[in-house]
Amino acid sequence: MMAWLTIILALLVNFLRGSKKSPSVLGAEACGALDWSIFAIFVIIAFSISMIGVKVNKREQALKIKMGHPIAEGEIKFEGKQLVILLVFAFLGGWISGALGLGGGSIFNPLMISMGVPPTVSTSTGMYMIMLSTLASSVIYITYDQLNIPYGLWLGFWTSIGILVGLRVIKKLVAKYKRQSIIVFILVGVMGVSAFMVPIFQVIEVIQLKADGKNIWELGDICKSKLPVKK
Repeated sequence: MMAWLTIILALLVNFLRGSKKSPSVLGAEACGALDWSIFAIFVIIAFSISMIGVKVNKREQALKIKMGHPIAEGEIKFEGKQLVILLVFAFLGGWISGALGLGGGSIFNPLMISMGVPPTVSTSTGMYMIMLSTLASSVIYITYDQLNIPYGLWLGFWTSIGILVGLRVIKKLVAKYKRQSIIVFILVGVMGVSAFMVPIFQVIEVIQLKADGKNIWELGDICKSKLPVKK
């Protein structure tokens, strides 16, 4: 419930602040008082939702213990060091994902595994998180008429098949060898390939920008990243 509320809030803030694809529905100028006020309110509400989520989970864990059901092995305890690590890396992971365009799974899966969460649980949780963030981005791009829907459906079709086949194969491997560490090895392999391929494609892109006569060292101005307000 809180995850969906956060997505709706993020979409609303995007429309209110505007972007380089669409002006603000309130006429807010980039880096203006109204623009920063909307952003500050969003941060406060998002932080409040996070704290409510922590409180709800802590209450549920306390209720489990009270009823004689101890916390399961690999379950994250919403207290002390684990809670601090979870909140800090959740913020850093979200920022890195948004700023660099990295998938949430490549950030949160290793984090949860390092905290003792079983690989099957961390993988499914990561996929759920990716689904929510991708849904929000898709709605924004559809609204701005920047999404190639036929191409997206075609890509999504084959991606869904790949997911189903992958889940079936992993399930059989885990059942055969009785080891969930297979998921960890596959995750490490995928991340290794990504770490090798991403720099290569980035270098190719930089070379192309240089050939087009663009200054590859120029930094953009966030206050000029939005469409001007119509007066």
